Parts: sequence; structure tokens; C-alpha cells
Amino acid sequence: PRHYHIDAAQIFGIGTDVSEMRVQLPEGWRARLPASIHVSGDFGSYTATYEQEGRELHVVRRSAGVRGVYPPARVDDLLTFLRAVAADDVRYIVLEHP
Repeated sequence: PRHYHIDAAQIFGIGTDVSEMRVQLPEGWRARLPASIHVSGDFGSYTATYEQEGRELHVVRRSAGVRGVYPPARVDDLLTFLRAVAADDVRYIVLEHP
């Protein structure tokens, strides 16, 4: 069992981190888009969006840290939050051409 408190600021830090990518695809090409994810709670928030509009592929990942200190008993809540964030395990986006 965990003996020490959980400092939420140690997960994503304080503030917001944004990573954005825009790619212009050749005419007629389509991306197989992964599901977007949004996780929010006492330990911060994480969003990953995958969109294609016309020829433009747009990927945005945003994490935001929060302040808060929680008792050791909240470790299961923390693990649930981290597993939800880890579900965004997209390494590749498959592109299909006509």
C-alpha cells in the first residue's frame, strides 16, 4: 500500500502543454483516424484529437496540470486516470490512397 500523499502537480506539472501537427495530404488520400480521447479529473486533463478536413490532417495533444494534494488512499483513482491517458497509444496513422 502507498504511504505517501499524491501531489497532482507532479503528474503533468503546472500549466498546459500543447503539441500540434498539421499535414497536407496528396489529393484523394485519407487517414484512418484513431479515436479522440478526453480525460479530466482531480489529477489534470489530457486531450488528443485526430481530424481530417479535406486534405489537411490535424493532430492535437494537450495536457494540463493542476495543483492538489491527495491522500494515499486515492492511488487507485490516480491509476485509473493514468490508464485512461495511456489509452492514447497512437504511434502511427495509416494513410490510404485511392
